[in-house]
Amino acid sequence: MVEQAVVKRYVGALFNAALHAHVVPDVEADLRAISDVFGHSPRLMSLLSAPLLDLRRKKQILTNVFAGRVNDLTLRFIVLLLDKRREEVLPAAFEEFSRLHYVHRGIKPGHLFVAQPVSDREVDAIAAVLGRRFGGTVELDVEVQPELIGGARVILGDTVLDGSVRRRLRRLRDHLTSPARR
Repeated sequence: MVEQAVVKRYVGALFNAALHAHVVPDVEADLRAISDVFGHSPRLMSLLSAPLLDLRRKKQILTNVFAGRVNDLTLRFIVLLLDKRREEVLPAAFEEFSRLHYVHRGIKPGHLFVAQPVSDREVDAIAAVLGRRFGGTVELDVEVQPELIGGARVILGDTVLDGSVRRRLRRLRDHLTSPARR
């Protein structure tokens, strides 16, 4: 498992370089694609982590896989990670880069869980309310979870707002069955 501090250090440097070169969206798309490749091919990560495979061969494999398909800066980042023996950063790089991109644009990403599908208009209204409450612009990913029964649950950073019917029923059950009520 890769240390988050290591990911932040390397990806932070990549983000600054991409910002300076005006290629942030390109590099972010590259890292998303690379993350997908590692997600669909765990053997590739095993190959890169293999201590018996020499560095030159690892570079050759990744260059063959990604050259011409990713931005030059992204390719140099991959080679740097290999040179520093930090290839384990690669699968986690997209998430951190994306987080930095959100922060740079002043956007707070969040997750909205609802019991049934909601319209884009409703999502925008919820995001606007959250933006006013927490300051800034909020962008929500929506996931339908029928087990919530009704209401909604929002995760925004470290904050969880749970207004689901399931939670209310659980609290009512706990209240009715608490030893103090007996």
